[in-house]
Amino acid sequence: MSRNTNVKRTIVEAIPFHTVQPNTKLDFTLYEKVGEEFKKIIAAGSLYTSHMRRKLEEAGTAELYVNIAEKDNYGRYMDEQMKLIARSATPLQDKAVSIYDGAGKFMESLFEDPESREYADKIRTLSATTVDMVLAHQFATQALMDAASYEYFTHTHSVDVAVFATGFGKHLGMNRDELVKLGYSAMMHDVGKSRVPQEIINKKGRLTPEEFEEAQRHATYGYFILRSLNEEDKDILGAKNTTAAAIRSAARATRFPSLPRSSA
Repeated sequence: MSRNTNVKRTIVEAIPFHTVQPNTKLDFTLYEKVGEEFKKIIAAGSLYTSHMRRKLEEAGTAELYVNIAEKDNYGRYMDEQMKLIARSATPLQDKAVSIYDGAGKFMESLFEDPESREYADKIRTLSATTVDMVLAHQFATQALMDAASYEYFTHTHSVDVAVFATGFGKHLGMNRDELVKLGYSAMMHDVGKSRVPQEIINKKGRLTPEEFEEAQRHATYGYFILRSLNEEDKDILGAKNTTAAAIRSAARATRFPSLPRSSA
């Protein structure tokens, strides 16, 4: 691995380790964190090999990094890889980790730019990919649940809700189109929190009445974000306000592990 180029933290962004697949050519430069420095693994246009990945795994690497200027290249790469992974012979648990981490990264990007049609479309496509995996594999929902992050962030919470929703929808006998719509609705149910001040979202302890009132507006903010994305499906627009509560009830009824609590 080439490690002769160091960069500053301000120009790189963390990405989940499992979203970069071995033996694929990357059109973005890949970095790792060593101590307090960020060192280049390979340059854009190079092949990320199984040997490189194994060495990083042996070193306990949990995150990789990309140059912020190449973030869009990484997004396009990840979008294509998620589709390929679902159809590949990759072991189910590895598929689940890659898809879960990919969904979390897409949601994080959407929360940074909630009116991005590009990332909304990626999330809709990923919902379909997830549904296809859940329908094809008996234990796919459990594998995705095992991949879940229990360190609460709004964007990972949205992915958790989508996993539970899709699995429970399958249990209820919903068809593929219904499951894709349900998964996308679940992914988007908290997008309005991107408009709520982060000091309220991340506050430790009890909210003041004014803060609580602002937090409750996230459902309305989310509705208008979806409308700005030209969403016209009344099922999606209507489901937005109730998805989290409904899935928590479903989770309790089927003895699924509890979702991290939120103000949804």
